[in-house]
Amino acid sequence: MHQKNRFVTNSTLKILYLLPLDDKEKGGMTAITKMFYEVGFFENKNIRHFNTIFKSGESNFTRFFESLFHKVRFIKLLIQFRPDITFVMTSAYWGFFDKAVYCLIARCFGVKSMLNQVGDFADFYEESKWKSYCIRLALKFPNSVIIGSVFWNRYFSSHFPDLFIQSVVNPVDCNRFYKNSISEGQKIKIVSISGIIVPKGIIELVEVIKQVCERSNNFVFVIMGGGEKLEWVRTELKAESEKGQVDIKGFVSDDEKIIEFSTADLFIMLSHNEVIPISILEAMSASLPIISTDVGGIPDIVIEDANGFLFPRKSVTPVVNKLLDLADKREYLKNMGLISKSIVEKDYDVFQVLEKHILLAEELMKR
Repeated sequence: MHQKNRFVTNSTLKILYLLPLDDKEKGGMTAITKMFYEVGFFENKNIRHFNTIFKSGESNFTRFFESLFHKVRFIKLLIQFRPDITFVMTSAYWGFFDKAVYCLIARCFGVKSMLNQVGDFADFYEESKWKSYCIRLALKFPNSVIIGSVFWNRYFSSHFPDLFIQSVVNPVDCNRFYKNSISEGQKIKIVSISGIIVPKGIIELVEVIKQVCERSNNFVFVIMGGGEKLEWVRTELKAESEKGQVDIKGFVSDDEKIIEFSTADLFIMLSHNEVIPISILEAMSASLPIISTDVGGIPDIVIEDANGFLFPRKSVTPVVNKLLDLADKREYLKNMGLISKSIVEKDYDVFQVLEKHILLAEELMKR
């Protein structure tokens, strides 16, 4: 089901993309990088990829020296490739400052840079006055800041009014995902994939599953992903797993994920903070309705009562009640899933997003 078309551009701009790539990493940024490779984006002679992944572990000492090594490699590539634009994707916290340095180096070499902020930013920025000062200083390095949702656009516009802000959404390769027919007698299958960590709402998800399984036998939950709370989840949901109500898969391959999505009825994600999660875009590409928290940019893609339902973060009881209400409404869920598919096909497909990247780069070069 992979995309057969290849991305082609007539632009003569030379663009250097700074993105992480590692087969062992399962995060949203590496998923985007892999997607760009799969559609042939980096086959264009004027577009290059520079890998920013860290392989030295969590030690600050080793990460510092690996970061220095990356910067030397980056300078060498700036001299050899001579890009017009650098596109730098970053999360928050340590990664933000690390990527801001690339923008500063590019500026020193007369190369314009676009900083694409994809990680949760508010808690990071508001952590302390000193950190807020350093962030404001670092945001002077890129020539533009790229934001991917209405919520975060407003946040950056209000907190950093002097920034040149450009907007482009996170992409999804719509044609990789598909929907298989589901027998009417089957239980409602609810899938989830994310980091199995507290900020992704795993505590609330486990409680929701417990309460739903206690009150109804019409559901089966499939949990995909890995993280520090995985063994805790296995322990907490041991009884439900033994009854066949829950399947905890841990890390899965892309192909396994696509297969699980293809036979599901509903996707659930109760994250505390988000931009626009790739996992939700993928679920929507598989024609799944969404149950999620109303954080970050999620309300941009999940429309209440149209293709899903939104709840305040750390909600449990309202989510349980909604799921129980949907127990015998498979056809209703199917129709909501079709709306999900139409939303991503219209505005979030990787080909449209990459075309927008080129347009934003051309716009920046005119400034």
